[in-house]
Amino acid sequence: MGKRARRRAVLAAAAAVALLAGACGPTPPTPDADFQMHARDTVFGYVLSCSATPGSFLYPTTGVGTSVGFTSESVDGVTEAVATFSQGAGFDISGVIGDVEADTYSIVLLVRMSQLGGFDRLLDFKNRAADSGLYLYNGSLRFYPSSATGSKVIANGEWAQVVVTRAADGTMRGFVDGVQQWQFADSGGLGVISSNRLVFFADNVSGGGTGEQSAGAVARIRLFKRALSSTEVSQLGQTPSTPCAV
Repeated sequence: MGKRARRRAVLAAAAAVALLAGACGPTPPTPDADFQMHARDTVFGYVLSCSATPGSFLYPTTGVGTSVGFTSESVDGVTEAVATFSQGAGFDISGVIGDVEADTYSIVLLVRMSQLGGFDRLLDFKNRAADSGLYLYNGSLRFYPSSATGSKVIANGEWAQVVVTRAADGTMRGFVDGVQQWQFADSGGLGVISSNRLVFFADNVSGGGTGEQSAGAVARIRLFKRALSSTEVSQLGQTPSTPCAV
């Protein structure tokens, strides 16, 4: 092979490697628990996940006149299983310590809400005993009672990936679709998980009532035992490589 032919071969190989690297992209961080909605166990009631690392059991949280269900939807162009919830219903993870640390974590929600207006609960860290927690406020990410409110507005029925992180020093950050919305120092421990339980979408029973809740659906919940960096959050894919089917 002559010099010119060898050069063409080297350039072609380099181009192929560059194309492959661009197609694959960065490897997203591996979660400690990955809930991908599949169905409801008819005996014990918990949500089944098709992930190999589903984590602690995810249970429906319902009250009088509320319900959860399972269906298939197109999420970012991919058809996959989702869990739906009516206004006032939600889910909780009991025994969550093990999937996250009480004061150091990252929580990733792939969610859509259909009745946004005012405050709508996303995540309760205090076992439904306080108003503090993660909300959408008129469609923007908000951690109440801090003044941290995001600039991106999520519309009714729009799928969005919401991430909240808490570092060991109390720094809390919120992201929507990979973009940081706010950061604040949680010196009062508002984001520390109490009672070994996380509650999703269902509001606390005192103060808020059903007015601070929206119906919607969730396609995926990921938990990490550490605070992800901004780069790692931006690398999080939204839909798994093999989505659940109902």
